[in-house]
Amino acid sequence: MVEKATISAVSEEINIKNNDQDFPQDLFKTVCELTTDGLAIIENGRFLLVNDQLLHTFLLNREDIIDTETLNFVHKDDLERAIDELRQNRKVIYELRLRRGEP
Repeated sequence: MVEKATISAVSEEINIKNNDQDFPQDLFKTVCELTTDGLAIIENGRFLLVNDQLLHTFLLNREDIIDTETLNFVHKDDLERAIDELRQNRKVIYELRLRRGEP
């Protein structure tokens, strides 16, 4: 049985501190409370913030995924497409197979 998971990632430069408040983290927390999708904020190709659903999907703990390369989790057969999509930096949704467990 194949489990289907929806994972969304924001891959843009963000400013973690905004007037001494953790604005992106607070916003991320609020969005995470409203969705059952796996969500991540990615900076420079590395996981910066992830929600519990994404951790459940990847079968990992937060410490195992934060600050790791996102491409480590892409299935080897989809890696070339993922790299191409990242290079194009398009605002589109595309599907890739992902690897679970240890990166």
